[in-house]
Amino acid sequence: MISDCPNLKPIPSLDGLSSLTDLEFEKVGEEWSHLLPNMLQSNVFLCSLTILNLPDPTWIQDDSLGRLNCLRELAIGGFSEELQEFPWPSSIQYLSASLLVLKLIGWEKLKSLPHQLQFFTALEELTMEGFQGIEAFPEWLGKLSSLKRLSLSGFGKLKSLPHQLQLPTALEELTMCGFHEIEALPNSFKNLSSLRCLRLHSCNKLMYLPSVDVMQSLSNLKTMDICKCPLLETRCERESGPEWSKISHITYIY
Repeated sequence: MISDCPNLKPIPSLDGLSSLTDLEFEKVGEEWSHLLPNMLQSNVFLCSLTILNLPDPTWIQDDSLGRLNCLRELAIGGFSEELQEFPWPSSIQYLSASLLVLKLIGWEKLKSLPHQLQFFTALEELTMEGFQGIEAFPEWLGKLSSLKRLSLSGFGKLKSLPHQLQLPTALEELTMCGFHEIEALPNSFKNLSSLRCLRLHSCNKLMYLPSVDVMQSLSNLKTMDICKCPLLETRCERESGPEWSKISHITYIY
């Protein structure tokens, strides 16, 4: 791991690291980030790769990611605040059938999620943070048929979730954090028949869960965690809250 070293010099020789399995670059200087193409080409056994907050994302235009046949976990993003599109590496398409865990870090000027994400059908865990400029979720999100854990954080400008919102039906854990403008969760949650854990954190205006029938149809939902959602917390008070009847059957409520 090389992190929080923007002025680190000199650049050492990185030869002989061909068996490296975990590599993390975060908040490093430009000279270090330019080493990445060669490092990725010579480290084909990488299983986990983190590339966050680099000053220059232009290195990702090469084909080096396509060589990482063993890669199962990838965290990428946090690039220049001036970019209006996520600089999605063209070579990342070669990982679409093998990558299991993906973390994307965005920034406010981004208005959409990378559409190439829909082809990552092997993903089991997806985390997306800091996409403050996103105003709607794409329809293709439901195509991630293998997804079991989904964490969404920092979608502060999203004003509502559409009633026809499609989420992967295989989801077992769903975390929603920092949805400051949303007042209600849609009844389309009824499709989450495998959901075991629902976490709602820091959603300031959230007041309404899906209907009683929808919530009670989620027979696998055993854990619900509501934190820093002041309106919803009040409405979910045991016995007296108007939302209590929707969650009273859940085994663990925090």
